[in-house]
Amino acid sequence: MDKKQLIDIIKPNFTYIAGCCGLIFITLVAGIWPYQKITSDQQNEINTLMYQIKEQEALSPVLRTLIESADLSGSELLMMEKEQMEAAPKDTSAISNYFKQAALQAGLSILSLVPELKSLTKDSKYLPFEMQLHGNLNGLRSFLMAIGRLHFLEHIEIIDINSRGRMKEYYLKIWVSYK
Repeated sequence: MDKKQLIDIIKPNFTYIAGCCGLIFITLVAGIWPYQKITSDQQNEINTLMYQIKEQEALSPVLRTLIESADLSGSELLMMEKEQMEAAPKDTSAISNYFKQAALQAGLSILSLVPELKSLTKDSKYLPFEMQLHGNLNGLRSFLMAIGRLHFLEHIEIIDINSRGRMKEYYLKIWVSYK
């Protein structure tokens, strides 16, 4: 056999082998690799959930302590204060004073308290306030209960908690009825 005949025999076989290798490669890329990626992502999610479960188990005594140390009873939560039964305040300084008093009574310090006047239009009935508070978690709870009794409070849009050592910093966006 000369070289030309040998090449003619090997050429179809080589094409067949290359086609089979290509199909194997496509199968690996299209089937096995995505499956491995999905299972890896699921394993990461499982590990995250396991960590959160362990964290909750470790923090459950702290939760019991917080519940036991809470100083508001159910009847106090439903009471409305007489000064809050009057009509909604007509200016932003009166609303700010309500928030300042509630924060001071709760043991929180106010870092900033700013109304968003740009969102107030002629037809708008609500005014958002952005505030930053500093204190502990029980103080935040007491503050939220106090402002929850305000009849001109529309809703609380954002509560963001940032940890700074033992004390925490809170960012709140609160909407109130205005006019």
